[in-house]
Amino acid sequence: MAPKLVLAQEEFDEAVKGNMEDFGMESDEAVTSAVEEFQLQGYDLTGIIKTSSGGKTSSHPIAAATRALSDVANNTAEAAGSSVRELQQNVIQLQQQFKGLSGSELQQALAVACKEGSVSALLAAARVFGQKPQATTSSSGTDNSKSTTCTANLLPVLLPCLRTLRLLMQAPGCRVSLLAENGAELLQQLLRDCCENFEAMADGIGEQQQQPWQLAAVVAALIEAACW
Repeated sequence: MAPKLVLAQEEFDEAVKGNMEDFGMESDEAVTSAVEEFQLQGYDLTGIIKTSSGGKTSSHPIAAATRALSDVANNTAEAAGSSVRELQQNVIQLQQQFKGLSGSELQQALAVACKEGSVSALLAAARVFGQKPQATTSSSGTDNSKSTTCTANLLPVLLPCLRTLRLLMQAPGCRVSLLAENGAELLQQLLRDCCENFEAMADGIGEQQQQPWQLAAVVAALIEAACW
């Protein structure tokens, strides 16, 4: 089977505009007509934002949530606890934009997320997680400062980051973004750090820092996010 033709967002937007201006169609009708036309011609509409506003997504709730998360993440490298809470709130705010979506609505949301850089914002938030060393000492006096990525205070940031990233991996463009921005390397780093924490837990450190199920949840989320 021959591969489908690839359609640019600009081409779709122009077709919708033409339907409205040349044929007097209402916006919804113009979009539906454009979709049907390109599908009949054998175009792949994956990743195309199928609205009358087309690629103009700056006012979309996903775009707003992405910008807010990116701003906070990029300014939280040396965050205090309050900043970490703000980061968590923004991660969850972006995650909530996809809640309850399915079918064409989900595909449209993924297209907006891809265009607006949601993958980049989520990776920036996850990297803040990896930049928060927190030295601990085992009962034997061993310094465990390198075994600290999976600390309880940042688990509420990492888990929704990874779960939302996994959702975004349904979109080919988002998968490309994750690989292009060294997301695979970040996931490998987080997995290594989680494994170190399992060793710390065996020495009694894990019980002091967090519950074992939290570590297991982090590892499960990491594996889930990596298996696209």
